[in-house]
Amino acid sequence: MVRSTIIKFKKMGLAVLLAGTMLLASCGVSAGTEHETETVSSALAAVPVSAVFDDSDTDAGWNETATFLTLCGDSVSVTGSGAEADGAAITITAAGTYVLSGILNNGRIVVNTKDAGAVRLVLNDADITSRAGTPVYVKSAEKTVLVLAEGTENSVTDEADASGIGEATGIPDAAIRSESDLTINGEGALFVTAEKKGGIVSRDALKIMSGTLSLHTAGDGLCAGQTVIVTAGTLRLASGKVGIHSDGTVDISGGEIDIQQSFEGIKGARVAVSDGLIRVVSEGDGINVAAGNESPKEDGKSDSDDSRAQADGTLEIDGGFLTVDASGGGVDVYGSAYMTGGTVIINGPADNAGDALHYTGEFQIIGGYLLVADSSGMAQSPPNDSSAQYTVTVTYDEVQSAETITALLDTSGKCVLAFAPAKEYRSVVISAPEIEKGASYTVWCGGSAEGWETDGMYTGATYTPGMYFAAITVSEPVTYASTS
Repeated sequence: MVRSTIIKFKKMGLAVLLAGTMLLASCGVSAGTEHETETVSSALAAVPVSAVFDDSDTDAGWNETATFLTLCGDSVSVTGSGAEADGAAITITAAGTYVLSGILNNGRIVVNTKDAGAVRLVLNDADITSRAGTPVYVKSAEKTVLVLAEGTENSVTDEADASGIGEATGIPDAAIRSESDLTINGEGALFVTAEKKGGIVSRDALKIMSGTLSLHTAGDGLCAGQTVIVTAGTLRLASGKVGIHSDGTVDISGGEIDIQQSFEGIKGARVAVSDGLIRVVSEGDGINVAAGNESPKEDGKSDSDDSRAQADGTLEIDGGFLTVDASGGGVDVYGSAYMTGGTVIINGPADNAGDALHYTGEFQIIGGYLLVADSSGMAQSPPNDSSAQYTVTVTYDEVQSAETITALLDTSGKCVLAFAPAKEYRSVVISAPEIEKGASYTVWCGGSAEGWETDGMYTGATYTPGMYFAAITVSEPVTYASTS
């Protein structure tokens, strides 16, 4: 059952009283303030442009030719063309750049364009709240880019009940919702709060190119009908449903992602990680890979009925650092997994609620570090006939306490790798490039380690032995260590 308590993110540095004072003056003038970015930020410039991206995805600049929308509480001052305001409701009808500043107490921004070209919404210290509908809704546009102006703090708060929008389109309602491709870039911050809906949803592709995003949502945090792409930025998510969800692909090639609360952490038919720092906390599966899932429901719930999942999902780990702390299944793949690099650390459930690692196809591992802690002693290892890298699976007769070290030492007594799981465990899977065929090792339990450590993994550590457990010689891709 999903907990009703959801982590709150503090809007650090939002000087509401000061902003309100400034707005009293700015709402009475018709001209906007010029702000032009001559060059793309270093974070954006580092993104390799491919067929998936175009210049608008990385362009975070704007100048005096933009249309300026000054938010004045219950009204809006418009300077420029392509937009009109009716009280606190804004409608954008033409492609172009629109700069939003100020506070909107109970209003909406609706993008409804027919012409070619991208709509660029620049949030320049904008605070938008709606109690009557989706605060930011892209009904029709070739593409929309949400720019977080450098050094600004922006917020979108949805206090309305879920609308019927999702019933016709098959994707859930959200505080920021687009019926076409949506890109987020810039070096500012965005806080999204949706007490009854999802956070940011795109019917097609959702691309996070940069920026700092903090989402507190009842439904999915980030969701897309086709693909979610994260190339850079900092994401902090507290979700009542799925942290990051796509009916197609979730592709992470950079950035820092912290899913602090979720029912399921990351979910997609294909999940690919090539870089980035990713931490997931979940009540159900930390990573759920399954093709053929039904689209999320209008209330934000994801269809987790495993009987509908097709066994042709794909998990690809080529780099990055991924940790999972799951109360249900850790990493659950209805299909096959392929790992060529990076680090994956899985802390499965401590109460036998699910397997820390489960897959229905094959698991090929030819590089990287895989560490799995499981309380049931039933976690799957990469199978013998699929992996070029060697793996050691340790199974204890009794449950080990949280943070108890399992260490693998070579014949000289050097610590190859040590792992201190965050929760109680009975079995440990260790796969590392340093494990060699034909080599002999000893397995130790307890003791202490000093050296480089992150999320319980020690490499290059000095190990002070605890209790000797077993001696093994690696002859197959998976070698088992136990008392039997």
